[in-house]
Amino acid sequence: MALVKCPFCGESVSDLATQCPHCQNKLTNKVQCNRSGMYSLIAMLLYVAGTILFIISAAVFCSNYKVFDFGVPQSWQIAGVWYIELSKMPVLVYVRVSLLIFTLAWLFWFLKDKDYGGSIIRVDVAICVSLLLFQTLKLVNVCNEFNIVISNVLLLALGVVLFFQKAKGMVKKYIIIVGMFYLIFYLFWFFVQITISHFYFEWSINLPLVKFISSCVLHLAIIVMFYASYKQSKSSLTE
Repeated sequence: MALVKCPFCGESVSDLATQCPHCQNKLTNKVQCNRSGMYSLIAMLLYVAGTILFIISAAVFCSNYKVFDFGVPQSWQIAGVWYIELSKMPVLVYVRVSLLIFTLAWLFWFLKDKDYGGSIIRVDVAICVSLLLFQTLKLVNVCNEFNIVISNVLLLALGVVLFFQKAKGMVKKYIIIVGMFYLIFYLFWFFVQITISHFYFEWSINLPLVKFISSCVLHLAIIVMFYASYKQSKSSLTE
């Protein structure tokens, strides 16, 4: 038996304790903390790798279409190319690979609190597995409107289940902030996609550039959340 710090009040408690005798909050044991820390670290590293790949490939795409030039007029044809028309571009393959890596990172992070031997199918894990399937279909050029819509719905569902994850302290605050940002981000771009592909609405803003910047901000926020989750797990093991 060893002493660890309670993540809630900071007092010393047994690593086998299920509840802090000082603040009465429920505690996880050392094995669970090790598992949570390892999975959070894997998720963070995967997301960092995916973000680097996304930034490089998206930057190449934006440069090819001169979307960094604010003087380029944005018709629905130019903006809509971000969603469907560029499915044959090689650079988009790398964007889709980064999306697969992101989904895999989410899967690891959701599994960090899963008990060993559990037989119940979890909604968050099921969403990630389904999203992996649809992202893989995109990667092999099975890219149609149905696939895109289902992927967007699954991404929105991922943001919803995020709010139901077990967390404490600063990690819970990060989850709320990231979850709200995540839902707003995908709801907005889902709306943009519909207005472009079905109503041929012409947006006056530089859509690809805005999506590139907002995506980078979202990815950075998620990486920070994963890192905070990892640090919290490690602090729970500090003697």
